Amino acid sequence: MLRRMAVRVSATNANMSGVDRTSYRYNLEYRASAQSQMRDIAKRFLAGEIGVIEAARQFRPFHAVVEPMVARALSVFIGIDSETDALPIGDLRGQWSAKALRVEDEKITRAEREYGARGRAAAAHLVDLLDRPISDLPP
Repeated sequence: MLRRMAVRVSATNANMSGVDRTSYRYNLEYRASAQSQMRDIAKRFLAGEIGVIEAARQFRPFHAVVEPMVARALSVFIGIDSETDALPIGDLRGQWSAKALRVEDEKITRAEREYGARGRAAAAHLVDLLDRPISDLPP
């Protein structure tokens, strides 16, 4: 009996090794779980449930382990994350003062506006890629 292998990645986790490269490459069930999580992040972003900065942070752990075609789509988000990594998003906001958050919220609004269209295009492409059967994506 196969046991379900879930890939767990924290949205604000700075640990780049959150996804196991070997398991992703050789364990189809693990890969399917990771791809499902990436598809979910992209769809939540496209639906407006999360912003482009939060999506970029959630995609970060996947970038180094996925297929080259998927990595290219994720690279847009890696760039966005690199440009916005100092901004307080999610749980990190609790570590900032209200005064500082007002200033940072203006920066977040500008970044969401600046990177939103590129992020939406990349997310739509990512969903298209990940809606294909696993066997259609080379390891």
